[in-house]
Parts: sequence; C-alpha cells; structure tokens
Amino acid sequence: MDQALTEARPPPSGLQVSFRGRSLRGEEVEVPPGLLGYVMVMEEKPVGKQDFSAGSDREEQELVEPPEALERDFVSTGAAGVRGCGRERRPHAEPGLPQDRFIGASASFSRFTLWGLETTPGPDAKVRAALAWPGLAEAIHAQVPQD
Repeated sequence: MDQALTEARPPPSGLQVSFRGRSLRGEEVEVPPGLLGYVMVMEEKPVGKQDFSAGSDREEQELVEPPEALERDFVSTGAAGVRGCGRERRPHAEPGLPQDRFIGASASFSRFTLWGLETTPGPDAKVRAALAWPGLAEAIHAQVPQD
C-alpha cells in the first residue's frame, strides 16, 4: 500500500521552522566580499562623570564629557515610539541624572539566515537589495577611463 501512495507536495528544500504556529522558511545568505556584519548592543551610563578634583570650592561639580562616547541622544519618546533627540530618564537610572547611550559591536558575522513567512524570500527581498547596493555604488562611482 505504501508504494501506491505518493506525496501531494515534495518536502520543501532549505531551512524550515515554526514560530507561534506560523511556518517560516529560510536560507543562508553570505555578506558581500569586503563587508562584515556586526551585532550591536546599547549600554546606558550616567551623563559624563563628576569632577571631584582636590581643592575645588564650588558647591556644584561640573560634568566632564567622557572621551569614549560613540552615540548620544537617540531616544524613543512617547507611547507611539516616535523617534526624537534629547535625553530621557530611564526607570533604572539614578534620580536626576540623564543617561548617555553607548553603542558598540559585540560580535561580527559573514553570513546570516534570511527568513520568510510561509515561503523562502525571493530575489526581490529588501535585504538582498541592501546587500547588492555596495557593489552597485562602487560601480557607478568608479572612474571612467578617457577614450
């Protein structure tokens, strides 16, 4: 009897997983040569640091800007998640002190998995266009030899 029955559809090729009951299909994508992907993490610290140098008679201590600041003032404001610039107080921050946000790389990668809902992402996926852009930009900005 097993020989008389055939599958209606062949099993899918590539990667397949399920997330919250939805089928996801994916494939490995290589980062273009000469480029590298980074996993970025954000760390929050109080703005600057207080200058407690000896002999200071000032009642208020000045804030000294830290030299390692990479990115600042990218905060989300409002319930709708509207992006804006400025400082905001975080629930875990010290009262009265605004927080600086530092962004740094925690890992790097040269390939990743591109997932699509129900089907493998096609050639028109926006990620593929973004990966093709550096090569295209290099080609259109290259010097043209004079003939």
